[in-house]
Amino acid sequence: MGLFCSFSGFLITHKLEIEGDFTAEEASEVRVIDNKTLVTKLAYNYKVCKNALKEPTMYLTILFFGIEGMMVPNFLEFIYYYSINELKMS
Repeated sequence: MGLFCSFSGFLITHKLEIEGDFTAEEASEVRVIDNKTLVTKLAYNYKVCKNALKEPTMYLTILFFGIEGMMVPNFLEFIYYYSINELKMS
């Protein structure tokens, strides 16, 4: 499955991304952004991320992983060993 995903990723072109994901106005903005400075590109990426977080699919996914990260122990973290050994949690 991973090999198929990698192969299909190689087939994606810049033209496909612009035509599929953006309106005509946003597509022209992307072409203009390609020639801009780092700060302009960062501002554009911030705007895109801010707009993406307005979608329930995005913010609920981030919320899920945030809660999961707090609730599921990671065996490489110091707090896990502290909880097991010092606080005698099991």
